[in-house]
Amino acid sequence: MRKPKIVSIGEHKFGISRMDAFTALEVFGDLQKELLPALGSLIKPESEQDGTMNALTALSGSLSGKSLTKWANRLLDPDHISVENADGDLEKLTADRREMVFDNAVEILELMVAIIRENFADPLMQWLARSGLEAQLKDKIQSAASAKT
Repeated sequence: MRKPKIVSIGEHKFGISRMDAFTALEVFGDLQKELLPALGSLIKPESEQDGTMNALTALSGSLSGKSLTKWANRLLDPDHISVENADGDLEKLTADRREMVFDNAVEILELMVAIIRENFADPLMQWLARSGLEAQLKDKIQSAASAKT
């Protein structure tokens, strides 16, 4: 099993373990319907920070509060997401721990973007490159993102 990717958000470090292929396929199918403009920001950003900020902007502009909460609950699955405790060990990010870890909603959005990037950015680019659709999808995503702003 792969080691989780560690990301720092706010005052905490989170471990992101990739979803298994079939879970990722199901999540991606639903995700691309609602978050296509935000996913576009994760495709080869000029810098990781630029990509994160662009994705956060697209997320906040395209989803309702209920929809964001639904996606947060789905993506922040304790089987795949952990948080570093005071001893430096990773513990599952359970619902009760989430209450203590996040200072504000932006930190939740940042973690969601990191989860999306870890699970879908590389596999999506790999598939697009193999299929020859990379340039076409980039144009479509950029058009969708421009239409939202």
